[in-house]
Amino acid sequence: MATLVDFSDDTKGLSALEIALHNMQLADEMLDLQLMIGSCMGWLEACPPGKTLADLETELRRLGLNTHIYAKKPVLDAEAFSLRPYRGTGPCTHEAVFSCRPAARARAEVLEHWSDPDGNIRALATAGMRVLLEDSKQAAAAPPPAGVGGSTLEVLGPTRRGQISLVSSNLVLLRLKHLTGKQLLAEAEKDVLRRTGRAPTLMLCAIAPGGRPVMALALDGAIVVPYGFIFSAHTGDGDCTVVDLGRS
Repeated sequence: MATLVDFSDDTKGLSALEIALHNMQLADEMLDLQLMIGSCMGWLEACPPGKTLADLETELRRLGLNTHIYAKKPVLDAEAFSLRPYRGTGPCTHEAVFSCRPAARARAEVLEHWSDPDGNIRALATAGMRVLLEDSKQAAAAPPPAGVGGSTLEVLGPTRRGQISLVSSNLVLLRLKHLTGKQLLAEAEKDVLRRTGRAPTLMLCAIAPGGRPVMALALDGAIVVPYGFIFSAHTGDGDCTVVDLGRS
């Protein structure tokens, strides 16, 4: 079985804060960095004015989530990146980094930068989010979709960018969807056809342990979904094991 995140617009009866809290906890469970950042931005939007990234990190600790946020001194290419304050107009003294990893690893990463958690919280109050400058060469050359693990910088394709925008605006609820490999392959094929008007083909993208081929859906030799499929040689029913190409 493959577990995917689905986006539901059935939010009737829920406040923006309830939606954001739900989404934060599910994205954290899935360790999905992009969705976690989007959900956290939704929480900040749902809160009264004046909340900062320091308040967000305090809330993550209260909830006991895996994800930690820490502040670090920025090292930026001034021609490609800038720091954007989440709220306020003052200069950013630090860059906010989201560590969306199992709790022990995330905590260890924070301790590499801060021996004092209170110092981290104080620095997060004036931390900003790293953003690509639109006219930079890096922005022009950046291939969608991709993610910089742990960073607040995300270069997203159009579909993923729209999904994250809905999450950060608290317009959708994240839900888990359980599919067999065969079902996921069929849904992925239909999704690519819907988005591009073209039917993808299976392409060899890797060799799994034991010499089994890993196939991926592709258009013109380029992989178009972040999953690989290892087909069973025994059942003959078309079922397959799913591999997350983004984490393999």
